[in-house]
Amino acid sequence: MMQNYLSMYKNLFGSLVVVLITLSFGVPSVTAQDINGGLSWNGWSAQGNSLDDGIWGSDATTIDYDLYYTVFEFDSTNNPVTGAPLGNSDFSGDGFADGNLIVGIGVVLNDDGSGGSDLSTEVPTLKFDLNANGYQPATSLGDSDGQTSSGTFSDQGDFNLQINGVQNVDDIHRPSFFARHDGASIVDFTQVLGSTNSPFRGFYQLDDTGPDSFQLFIDFTEIQSAPWSIAALSVPYNLTVAVPVAADITQAVLTDLPITPAGSPLPEARTVPTLSPIGLAFLAVLMMGLAFVSHRRFAKG
Repeated sequence: MMQNYLSMYKNLFGSLVVVLITLSFGVPSVTAQDINGGLSWNGWSAQGNSLDDGIWGSDATTIDYDLYYTVFEFDSTNNPVTGAPLGNSDFSGDGFADGNLIVGIGVVLNDDGSGGSDLSTEVPTLKFDLNANGYQPATSLGDSDGQTSSGTFSDQGDFNLQINGVQNVDDIHRPSFFARHDGASIVDFTQVLGSTNSPFRGFYQLDDTGPDSFQLFIDFTEIQSAPWSIAALSVPYNLTVAVPVAADITQAVLTDLPITPAGSPLPEARTVPTLSPIGLAFLAVLMMGLAFVSHRRFAKG
């Protein structure tokens, strides 16, 4: 009889351990990215601030903005546009098909250098260094050794993307200009003017009582086709984000940005496996029961 009890407890223990491992551990899960112009940042990875040492690159030391990054496989169900942002209204048009590799860059302007936060007429520029051999931050805030100029530090395959802040009102706050390095210099400055016939989308939030923000998305699957002709992401890359305000500009550099699709969160945001309190309690009861039965069997043996 005792042997039967022991066998029953062993089978029950084994089955419940499997269930506990499946249900009680915190495991990485698919995370939908907030796409709302910057009202919230679930599914994004905070990269730091434009004035941080190791991020600040050049020019003014007064324009304070936070930087966010995400990379994911597009899913029209899990990636809706919410929050009624300015700019593009959704992802309709070219690119952004389910399964395409999408990179998102986010900016929250905390202080434009004068105590305010106004991106309403500015033209931010993103400069992509896809082989990570050009753009670099300065050693520290105010140093002159940062590398942010696309005319000097970009090479073949790199590209720039601007967001329209001043032109055609129908296209304002959308990605508007694209320029690719052809091996000799940055050329092919293509006027996109917010068209949805491109692999770019932009979403803005302009807040009279709080910080302005934007989220810019690039479809790195669609961008490989003509006329864009940008190579697929193959290695972690560097990115210069240039945010102008009035007559000033602050350029920040992010290095070694990951290119892994976020079917699970980015490496720095992954959940560390931990057993929940309920799981620990169940496991303790099972261990005590098994130990009790084993002890009784040993005492009778």
